[in-house]
Order: sequence, then structure tokens, then C-alpha cells
Amino acid sequence: MNAQTGRIVVGYDGSEPAGAAVDWAAAQAQRRGLPLVVVAAVDHVGMLPGIYGPSSWPDLFQEEAEQIAANGVARARKTADSIDVTAEGRPADQLVVGPVVLVPPPADA
Repeated sequence: MNAQTGRIVVGYDGSEPAGAAVDWAAAQAQRRGLPLVVVAAVDHVGMLPGIYGPSSWPDLFQEEAEQIAANGVARARKTADSIDVTAEGRPADQLVVGPVVLVPPPADA
């Protein structure tokens, strides 16, 4: 199976709306028997090393994102205790943020 399919991915930033998204995604993953991946993003724009801040800032923000994602995993495991729930953090070229759209799963799922 392709690594990009057969799983549910949810973004989490520690906010209550993001927590609701984690809860929903965890319930869907549990119901469908799919693994759940919780991701968190860090905005490095304006936080690059230089005269405006220490060169360790990107590492600190990466560590913060990893902790936020780990907190999301802990929250998800309260709902989905029988599936694989992991945190993932990788650099991306672009992050697109938009409104939450809850799409029902296919009828055969």
C-alpha cells in the first residue's frame, strides 16, 4: 500500500478547535481501522538565524512542534486506543490552512 494512503492525517496546534479535529479524526480512524498521524507545523518565517535572534531558534521551534504533536497523539489515544497513532514532523515547502470541512467516509468504509 502506498505510504500516502490507508491512513488518516490530522493537524494539531494545541488549540481547542484543533483538539476537536483530533477527536474527530481519531474516532474515524478507530471506526475504519486505519492508523492516525498527528502533525504540527512551525512557521520559520522571520525566525531565521541572524541579527534578530539566536541561531538555535529553528531547533527550538522544531522541538516545540514535536511536543505539540505528541500532545495531540496523547489526546487521540484517549479516543482511539486500538489503532496505531503516531506524530510526524517533517519540513514542507508550503502549509495550506483553511476551514474545516468534515467529509463523510465512503459508504463501503
